[in-house]
Amino acid sequence: MDSVYDRALVEIGNNNRYQKQYDILYNVGLVLLWSMVYTNIILCLTIVPHMCKIPDNSENITEYSWKQKNIPTYIDIAGEVHFDSCLLFTSTDNHNHTKDCNDFVYDKTWYESTVSTENNWVCGNELYVANILSFSKIGETLGSIVFGWLGDAWGRRPTLLLSLFMIIAGRFLSLIGKNSYIIFMIGCIISAFPSWSVPQSASLISVEFSSSSRRTVITTLRFASYSIGMALMALIFWGLRDWKLLLIATTASLMPYLFLCWKLIESPRWLHTRGRNKECVRALKLIAEKNRMNLTAETEAELLMSIPDVDKACITLNYTVLVLRAGEKSDGNPFVNFAWQCVVEVPSNFIGAWLADSIGRRKTGAISNLITAAMWAIILLRDTTSISLIRHWLFSSIIVIIGRLSIFVSYYALSLFSIELYPTGLRQTGMAYGNIISSCASAVAPYILFMGRRYDIRVPAIILTIASIIAVASSLLLPETLNVKLPETLEEAQNFGKRSKAYEPTDIQAKDNLLPLQEIKK
Repeated sequence: MDSVYDRALVEIGNNNRYQKQYDILYNVGLVLLWSMVYTNIILCLTIVPHMCKIPDNSENITEYSWKQKNIPTYIDIAGEVHFDSCLLFTSTDNHNHTKDCNDFVYDKTWYESTVSTENNWVCGNELYVANILSFSKIGETLGSIVFGWLGDAWGRRPTLLLSLFMIIAGRFLSLIGKNSYIIFMIGCIISAFPSWSVPQSASLISVEFSSSSRRTVITTLRFASYSIGMALMALIFWGLRDWKLLLIATTASLMPYLFLCWKLIESPRWLHTRGRNKECVRALKLIAEKNRMNLTAETEAELLMSIPDVDKACITLNYTVLVLRAGEKSDGNPFVNFAWQCVVEVPSNFIGAWLADSIGRRKTGAISNLITAAMWAIILLRDTTSISLIRHWLFSSIIVIIGRLSIFVSYYALSLFSIELYPTGLRQTGMAYGNIISSCASAVAPYILFMGRRYDIRVPAIILTIASIIAVASSLLLPETLNVKLPETLEEAQNFGKRSKAYEPTDIQAKDNLLPLQEIKK
């Protein structure tokens, strides 16, 4: 039986002008700008190609020969010879002993400055970068607990405002304390603490005053905007070339939303479940006015009288490692490389939406995770072979494109699960739990890359192949949620998935904006 709130949504319009305007302003505009601020620190901390600073060439020999006299070389797993980035010979005439570098020369082809180059966070200090990224994810984990609870206990709107303020304040603190490892890290942790609460709160408000058929639309807009924002951030950095200018430009762009969110309505569904029915009615009437529709007196009276009623970790680990790798040195422009890898995520949203609505959320997650496992297995083969075809940049690019697509389709399916599995009163807490698991996995990712760079290049691919296989099994354990009515109470959530006919739409879903209100009442 459909609730009075569901009937009210049909009366005021649950897929009309107000919902579409909200999507443009918040699920597109806000998420796009937020994603630039959320991810700008990745490129700011990029470790660019570098080598030890050597004395000027005092002999009549080539620069390459002079490097050979000063810098030791090594042969990688593919049999290629490279100069060491962190060691010098103690003497040009004695190649039996080496020492650590004190000064470095950085490749400025693409990056004029990064946090790592300004503070020499390379070689022995490279762990600083991994620590900052990892501790930020730990802060994100703790923040998911706090802000998930706040969203359900305090409301979506105030949680969104507080999250925006902390992200902006944290980034500017990192800018002020740019020469201090501790202060810079504290700023990063403050920004990471609320992190995903911003798009989560904004999209939950939208989901909770829209029709069930719009869930995939909302999720598609949110994830597409996230990917486009990351791509734009990379291109902005390419133009500015300085990490400080990037941090200022992207963070400042988010500040107008501090003021816009004051006018944002609270989720009427959340207000209804909390027994704040007068505020719920006011919010619904505002939506009805924008949609040029009316909330009937009968429904209003009923509302006023009613009584309030491991998979993500694996996917996130895969995604975080690919993102962190994207900005590092490559055969071409790292900004374009980062940008196009973000852009290819956009079609994955539409692929994910089509698959999720065609074969269901569960099968979509399992298939996409299986493809991701195959990608890492191929990367492992590429890193351990000298076959030119497999090591060709075009082959590698195609594999990475397929990987980004499959991982983002997995994310898409999980996002729908997060929205649809939890009851209204615990929906943001439940989504926050997923963010906690996600952040824990992200905290491990920098160290996986660190081990790959410093010890064995095969380590990341081995770990992530195993993680992807675990994700396939985990996806198959979840109940199908396609076309199922959102649970309102804990009892409904506990019984969720026990029905055999998971694909049958509820009455109100079948009638969304298709029948006159009089026929729905019949």
